Amino acid sequence: MRRLVKGLATASVLVGLAGVGTAGWSLLHHPVGQWLVPVADTELRSRLRTAVASEVSDEWLEAELESALADNPVDWVDIGVLEEIRDEQALSVSPELDARLDEARPGFASGAMSCARCMVQPSACDLQQLFYCRLPIELTPIGDVSILASAGANAARGDAVDGFDVALATIGLGATALALPSGGSSIGLKAGAATMKLARNAGLLSARLLGEVRTLASRLVRWDRAPVGLSRFSGTAWAEAMDPAAMAQVQRLGGDLGVLAGTMSPAHAATLLRGADTIDDVSGLSRIARVQGEGAVRTVRVLGKSRALRAGMRLSRTAMGILAGIAGFLLGVAGLVGSLVQSIVSRRLAR
Repeated sequence: MRRLVKGLATASVLVGLAGVGTAGWSLLHHPVGQWLVPVADTELRSRLRTAVASEVSDEWLEAELESALADNPVDWVDIGVLEEIRDEQALSVSPELDARLDEARPGFASGAMSCARCMVQPSACDLQQLFYCRLPIELTPIGDVSILASAGANAARGDAVDGFDVALATIGLGATALALPSGGSSIGLKAGAATMKLARNAGLLSARLLGEVRTLASRLVRWDRAPVGLSRFSGTAWAEAMDPAAMAQVQRLGGDLGVLAGTMSPAHAATLLRGADTIDDVSGLSRIARVQGEGAVRTVRVLGKSRALRAGMRLSRTAMGILAGIAGFLLGVAGLVGSLVQSIVSRRLAR
């Protein structure tokens, strides 16, 4: 009997090792062999809805609104998102807090005057004004042409080039002046790029995300082929100066920004971008926006970026195979140890 147990344990160890080795080889050598893979859109929508419902309550909302109202300056975009959560989840707050919110809320006349001042003087904009008042100006292509032309001239002189501006200007002109293929409409691409630019100007973007975009932009343009100055600017010439591999990544970023701009207000899109630390984060957030539309900003406000992104992933079959192999290996080792201990004890008792 002991030999049978020992044999089964040894077989379990060998099978477990084989499973770990096979799955590990697949994980290392095949693109599909990754630990996490996306869940279906329907499952993602259900997961996010359930997670949000489990987190919010009247007490949670009261505390979040109190905290937002205490900020200086008050972020009315964030308060607006919280009020949308209240309506969506049928929550309530105290009458006293409601009254304080109504009293603090800016009126139409003061808002219009502030917006006019913001359009002329960007430094006078608060977060809400930045996106509702400045965005129409940023949607024109003139600024993008100027940025790319100036960048070409700076590169020719050996001066510094702002890679972030170059990347966004390329996205903004991607479907128009540069005649480049895109995954969305030219309006969506331009709106997405303009939103990200304004988010950068407002200090909303993380240093890590800014660094990734600049690193990507450093590979984007072959400056020895780029046209120099406005007088020589040509969309075709700029397209020929682009590195194809880097351009594909920029187009992916532009497509993700276009999704955000096309499914929600610019202020909400910028609020989502504030939580992104990498270009992959932007892609993940755009997927949530495709699934939930404007509701994505409410979901991320409740769950946080990391938890919301994790909801969209599950263990791959390869990963589950590795874990099953490890479990089988450990069980086999435990069986061998148990068999060895039993054999030692039996021998001593026989003496």
